[in-house]
Amino acid sequence: MNKLSWQQVIVIIFFISLCIFLVSFNVLKPRVLILHSYATDYSWVNDVNKGIDEVIGKKPFSVKYYYLDTKKRPDTGYMTNAGIAARNLINKWKPDVIIAVDDEAQMLDDHNDYKMSVNCQHFLAGMLLVAPELMCFYAPYVNSYKRYGSSYVTPCNLSWGLDNRTVAFRLVGREKAFRIENRIPGADANPYLVFAACLASGLYGIENRLTLSSPPVCGNAYEMPELEKLPASLMAALTIFENSKIARDLFGEDVIEHYAKTAQTEIDHFLASVTDWERRRNFEQV
Repeated sequence: MNKLSWQQVIVIIFFISLCIFLVSFNVLKPRVLILHSYATDYSWVNDVNKGIDEVIGKKPFSVKYYYLDTKKRPDTGYMTNAGIAARNLINKWKPDVIIAVDDEAQMLDDHNDYKMSVNCQHFLAGMLLVAPELMCFYAPYVNSYKRYGSSYVTPCNLSWGLDNRTVAFRLVGREKAFRIENRIPGADANPYLVFAACLASGLYGIENRLTLSSPPVCGNAYEMPELEKLPASLMAALTIFENSKIARDLFGEDVIEHYAKTAQTEIDHFLASVTDWERRRNFEQV
């Protein structure tokens, strides 16, 4: 076997070095994962991808797109499997950056995960459990109940989720800015009573080590009839409020009796009044 000349050795070393460089370059390129809840047959998805490509397409990034397709297939089984598949991809590929395009995709983003402490989970579980029993604090007037479920910016049921404005309790922010947003109270509520209700129910959850009985809502909570509805009127809220053992344990008999009487007075005045709407609707019909 002939010995290699020094020129041949240099050429071989050059090609080996070039291969190592190219492999290392591709391996070390920052990885960017784009998560979509929609599929590619939505025109706006392609527009989003085009915009992303224009920004990072010419940079030394390794980009991968993943489509959950949960918007067309919102059944629980499919959504669970799609989420597991996406999570497996994240764990296996280990992207440096995840761009979650919409709310359902955000639930799979490690950088946006809800990552609550155990006490925070107990606190949220307490607020969820006791909320229906403290609606007289969150919504103290007959008129207060007209806003619930009237649009996609007010809650209609007991639910929670990450940066989701259709749920009752919205988790938002991260690190020191992480917080729970109670979206049930309206502008007509007494803020002191609202804060007292939030703190009392949250502490009740911690003291009793309550756990979250349902996962975070992905998507539109208005379209999930399986979720427990909030009381639809002050009359319904008052019945729950008066019969709540938890509310009486948290605030005492005197407080509950006082605000129950306040709510009943509000109801009595309402029932004794004939409104302009009733006159317009019924004057020529009844």
